[in-house]
Amino acid sequence: MKNAILTAEQKDKLTAAIKQALDGTLSINATLYPRPKVEPADAFNVLDPNKNNAVDNTYMVIDNIPATYLVSFYWNDDYSIEPVASEGTQIRVKVPSALVIAAGETLPQPILVIYSVLNPNEPDGVASEPLQLTVRKYVRPAYPKPVITEAQGTELDVTALTANAHMTLAAWPGQAVGQKLWLSVVSTPQITLQNWNPLNVTTLGAQSRGISKDLLKTLTDGSTFILKLEASFDGGATRFPFSEQAYSIKSVPDVGAIEITKVTDSYGAEIANGANTEDTTVNLTGTADANARLQIIDGSAALGIVTVNSTGDWTYQVSGLSVSTHIFTAQYVDGSLISKAWMLQVVMLLVEKFENVENQRLVRVGDSAECESLVLTVSGYVTGDQYGYIENHTATVYAQAVVTDPISMTAALRHTYSAVLIDLTLRVWQPTQNDILRVEAYNDTGERIFSRDFDSTSDAPFPQIVYIAGPKVKYIHFTAKAPGHGANITIRQLTYTP
Repeated sequence: MKNAILTAEQKDKLTAAIKQALDGTLSINATLYPRPKVEPADAFNVLDPNKNNAVDNTYMVIDNIPATYLVSFYWNDDYSIEPVASEGTQIRVKVPSALVIAAGETLPQPILVIYSVLNPNEPDGVASEPLQLTVRKYVRPAYPKPVITEAQGTELDVTALTANAHMTLAAWPGQAVGQKLWLSVVSTPQITLQNWNPLNVTTLGAQSRGISKDLLKTLTDGSTFILKLEASFDGGATRFPFSEQAYSIKSVPDVGAIEITKVTDSYGAEIANGANTEDTTVNLTGTADANARLQIIDGSAALGIVTVNSTGDWTYQVSGLSVSTHIFTAQYVDGSLISKAWMLQVVMLLVEKFENVENQRLVRVGDSAECESLVLTVSGYVTGDQYGYIENHTATVYAQAVVTDPISMTAALRHTYSAVLIDLTLRVWQPTQNDILRVEAYNDTGERIFSRDFDSTSDAPFPQIVYIAGPKVKYIHFTAKAPGHGANITIRQLTYTP
């Protein structure tokens, strides 16, 4: 048996003979041309495409056709099987897999299988007796879908690709060396995969090939990317489609959230979102994508640009704020993402300065003295040279004698204040001592809102400036905690909000 090159006239005669035999207008010589056999159909002419690998191994078999006869075939309305020239032996012609599968999905059954012959004695062609072949219902195997290894579920993030992606196909039922695979895609914009058209299967198992990352990066963000795979089990004569796999394309990188995490005044005191401040200089601190550029905005006014550091942190100082409400946000210079707002109110300051306090108003232990804005009291060990005094605007705690108990001074303020600024000078007469001065502040309900110890060893040299931020500073308490210890404490400025 060999493939024959037929003229158009010969093909037409062979096809006409089959059609005439099927419609009964051409007599059939069943003795010379018996019905064909189909392998691996059983003795009752029943073919089960789900067994014996029948999809890939179904043959039409004809016995004892004389040599040089031309033979054409018909399978269930299909004339596409190539004609052959008989060599005087058994003729076995493979039925394409697609035809076997189609027959198994065709209702009603059975189907007809027939052949026609062209020879010198019958130049117009003659047909065989038709075979009624019952084909069992074909159950499609679970062919794998083509997948992209680098995808995350059904999303393909092409912005994350640093090398080519890979389309992988797991081993499939009936896989064999020599089979061919075609991969095409539906995409926006449309791209073509050259190295899959076709791919020849040379080894069994999973098949994998690269897909150019440069091609994938051209795809439109949010578009659908569909992989369509076809396989041929008959050397490429017919193609069988596998299941499709769809991905959503992500071609625009994620932008990390911008956040304003903290706002402080020029002294470092935090300003809560929605709170008031008397300071006209504030520092914004936050987080965003590393190395990104942010536009800082107050209301609708752009203030300036800051670059986020390599760890994702940023800070920006705003000065010269007006006495009004300020709503700060941060936005990527190259994008639309914007932070949540941080609102604060800059309020008017009223300042009392202690520049006209009466000189040398002595306050001994158990006594008190007062001026326009505060009342000063001293307490502690009664014996010895211990006292406090107001001199100009300097309040002093002093203990000259050997004293084991601390001496303290309390300044009770006439009003509640939002901020207190103190100059502190420590004087030590016995420098071998670990002399300590404690400064504390309390609000109008008696809650301590500030406390710090200053000692002559770790905090030297003096003077120190102590800034106490409210709310509602009402009492300032100073305690000398070691003998031979004196301190000048200058209450320089009291600030409150009207």
